[in-house]
Amino acid sequence: MRALGSLDVGGHVTDPNRLADVLATVQSEFPEVCPQDQPLGILARCRLGEPYELHTFDFAMSQILCHYERSQSLPTAFESARSLAMHPAYEFVEVYDRSLRGVMTDGSVSVVKI
Repeated sequence: MRALGSLDVGGHVTDPNRLADVLATVQSEFPEVCPQDQPLGILARCRLGEPYELHTFDFAMSQILCHYERSQSLPTAFESARSLAMHPAYEFVEVYDRSLRGVMTDGSVSVVKI
């Protein structure tokens, strides 16, 4: 959760080494999970301020971090998680093929089947 919380601190977009460090930290949380069962990515509120609303950390598309403005559409796999990611109870949402997992600050998780 600390690694993901640091995504908006700066430097990750311009420094591939910092982004790689965050990716390695996140992937270490799934050591025994088969690659096909790992999340497609993570969606979270963006703290960069206007005009940004959300950011994705996409495992399937070369681990790209993208910041999205309010009016921008998200990639198809992430669009269904938009309202959950905007809910103040969740720090971020793990996006899977058939479910969403909203992760709260205390680490508890709510699972939504899609």
